[in-house]
Amino acid sequence: MDYGDHRYKSRRYLDNQSCASFIARADISSFYPSLYTHSIPWAIVGIDTAKANTSNNLWYNALDRDLRFCRRSETNGVSIGPGTSSLMAEIVLSQVDRRLEKEFVFERFIDDYTCYATSRSAAQAFLRLLESELGKYNLYLNFRKTHITELPAPELPEWIDQLRVGELSANPQDFYQIKMFISRALHVAEKYPDGSVLRYAMHALCERNFTTANGEYVLRRVAGLAQGYLHIVPCVAAVIAYGYDKGGRFKYGKELLSILAAAAAARRSDAMCWSLHLCKETGTKLDTAVEQEIMKSFDTMTLILLYEAGSTQIRRAITRFARKRILSRPPSVIQRNWMLIHYLLNTGRLKQNEVTDPSLRALRVARADLFG
Repeated sequence: MDYGDHRYKSRRYLDNQSCASFIARADISSFYPSLYTHSIPWAIVGIDTAKANTSNNLWYNALDRDLRFCRRSETNGVSIGPGTSSLMAEIVLSQVDRRLEKEFVFERFIDDYTCYATSRSAAQAFLRLLESELGKYNLYLNFRKTHITELPAPELPEWIDQLRVGELSANPQDFYQIKMFISRALHVAEKYPDGSVLRYAMHALCERNFTTANGEYVLRRVAGLAQGYLHIVPCVAAVIAYGYDKGGRFKYGKELLSILAAAAAARRSDAMCWSLHLCKETGTKLDTAVEQEIMKSFDTMTLILLYEAGSTQIRRAITRFARKRILSRPPSVIQRNWMLIHYLLNTGRLKQNEVTDPSLRALRVARADLFG
């Protein structure tokens, strides 16, 4: 699974392109969130056999049941991240692969397909068959990321060449070069608006070592961009150290609060969590209006980070929310918000006798720590 290694990808390309005239690339739309748990028994024993044998005593149906249990009995979607999800994905897509490999030369990494075809019609046939096979498992192609390219073609996307990251590597201390790189990244991102360009560019920039003055400029520039492009908020963390004065005080709390407000307005839990983490690390005090807006998200991890970074008043509000809106509700609501309940148990805000869920009580007894 060494997908990110450039030499490996180049070797793969060379091995397959010599006998091909076209490359067809395809991607499955919302793969993990749309993976149908019932399709796993279909892939294991066949659709007809699985539908004719629905007893939970059969191991493949028990597997389906356990996956649904992890997501409050929902049949659509598996959790993103755990190795078990990757295994379930491979069970389904390996069956799609078996059908495709009878006719085509292709490769797949997770849900990304690349087919090497001798003609455009063959490339189109691959995409038609792929769409048909995926449909059997209630999966569909993302047509925005599905296309056919005639060979010879560049190995790398055009936008990577246009960014010219290598020039930045040559001298990351040159202030004018840094300014030019950020401007170039924004221009290229306008031409390729799927979000990948700016994320790639800002990660490439922020991992460099800068002089104090240049690093401070990069921090302020990236923080300003992050207010409009919330997917680059993690890049702010990489250069946050340049924001302190000689007395150890952080100077750009206003910028962090602006990012946090934008994330809260957009209900972007990932950006809210990153921003709250940075506010806590830098000692940036949250204002009441932002705290109240974040509370409206009702997102478990966001509320935990808000508790860590917020005021005494908001901590009390989060505790009240847990008692009135989670613990008093059906078990499915508690299971969906288990991390917040566990966190409040660990902080002592909730008492052991308030929580009836045995697994949460076991975690408390074992002193499991979310941040440990």
